[in-house]
Amino acid sequence: MYYPVASSLYSVDPQIAKGDTAGIIVTNTFDGLVFVNEAGEIACAAAESYTLSPDGLIYTFSLRKDGQWLLSSKAKSALKEKLPESFDARVTAYDFVFALRRAIAPETKADDAVLLSPIVNAEQILAGTLAPEHLGVRALSDFVLEIRLSQPQPRFLYTLARPVAMPCNEIFFEACGGRYGLSLEYTLSNGPFYFSRWREGISLCIAKNEDYTGARTATAEAAYLYVNTDTDDILKKLDSGPYNAAYLDNAAFAKLKRAEDYTVSSFENTVWAFVFNMADENFASHSLRRAVSLAINGEVLQSEAGQALAERMVPPFCTPSFSKTFLPARPVETNEDEAQRELNAALTELSTSSFEVTLLCAEEHEKMLRLQMQEWQRILGVNINVRLSPLPFDELKKAVEGGSYEFAFYPLTATGVDVQDFFKMFLSGNTSNILKMQDEAYDNAYKALLKIHDGQQLKEACSGLEKQLQEQTAYVPVFFKPNYLVMRKEVQGIYLYSSPDTVYFTSAKYRAGSR
Repeated sequence: MYYPVASSLYSVDPQIAKGDTAGIIVTNTFDGLVFVNEAGEIACAAAESYTLSPDGLIYTFSLRKDGQWLLSSKAKSALKEKLPESFDARVTAYDFVFALRRAIAPETKADDAVLLSPIVNAEQILAGTLAPEHLGVRALSDFVLEIRLSQPQPRFLYTLARPVAMPCNEIFFEACGGRYGLSLEYTLSNGPFYFSRWREGISLCIAKNEDYTGARTATAEAAYLYVNTDTDDILKKLDSGPYNAAYLDNAAFAKLKRAEDYTVSSFENTVWAFVFNMADENFASHSLRRAVSLAINGEVLQSEAGQALAERMVPPFCTPSFSKTFLPARPVETNEDEAQRELNAALTELSTSSFEVTLLCAEEHEKMLRLQMQEWQRILGVNINVRLSPLPFDELKKAVEGGSYEFAFYPLTATGVDVQDFFKMFLSGNTSNILKMQDEAYDNAYKALLKIHDGQQLKEACSGLEKQLQEQTAYVPVFFKPNYLVMRKEVQGIYLYSSPDTVYFTSAKYRAGSR
């Protein structure tokens, strides 16, 4: 199988893996306790069964006794005497205990550690007031694992399917001496594939693990991931080879030739928004963010784009169990008088007579945003000068993710199907927090959200978080856009669960008679 990815990677250490490419590698080379199948349902992986106590607080997992770590020849050669000759290759409950304790330890700095906060004592450990050994996780025997929650969490098994909850062999980890996951020699896997090639910035390969005995035996011999950000080249290689499938944004999908040649799955998981760098000396001012926001003319944007405005802060994909709208009013709402008052407040607050700010955008949105610039000039006058800087999208992405921007028109893409995955992006200190938002009240509200299991209370908590984002003027949503997983008709079995980092190749194969 051949598949393009948008970036290379830094590490495939599951507890700290970041980015779509790392997520794909981990998803396919590790077996967690459970995984998400093609129907979006939880199924057993390293665990062969599990039980949940009547009060919903204690999960007990019985692990497969034939689960094995694949220790590659490269790892053996690199680690040599650092690994004992009698290295125990069994995947045991202790591997999950070590992994979860490591994930929750503050020094690991795992972005997804907060998702483990329902486990007993997790919050205190994250806060640094308890040692990781106090986490409510223990091995009852080599193959029986117990996880205790502080309160019921119906979606907790989906958290256990994420990379942050993948097992970690303590002996191998210590032998790597701080290099775990940083190169092929320092990787270990227990899944249906193993990581077999890593050509930095060029390509990666996961190959079938012939010794795998679990529930997800791979049908494909290998999956090659090619780093490619050239949309035209990706479409060309989808059309004529070698790519079998690809994840495409809305603009790329519109250029796809002969869509009938593909099996297409659509995900309305992206909101294009005006995003503000809240660490910027100007846009740290809430009044300035409000002034710019209230002078956005939604009718101009809607007319030029030919698309309805977003009516909420969160993409529809994130909330299948909630009503379509948490907020009664549209986030894009022009108020010229209030915009001018907020600008005057910002001028006073920052002791300046005018602002010069630069808006970054993708080249495709230049025309639309030049019309919006006229609105800012008309409404806000000479006290603010907005410059527009159109960029190729890969350059825009690099600037925004690197924090080298003031404000931008940029896509926020959900990292999971659960709404809390989207809200997590704006937590203080989270590496995916491109807004550099630091808000203790928001952080606490998010942590409270993770403890809720009642449906109505969950809806109310989500509404509260949306309102906090809107009141902060953290970003201004404008349009929702779908993304697509496209797969050539001669191929089947590649599927995406919730985001670009959860592409599964385990069941990928060519249809009978297609080769």
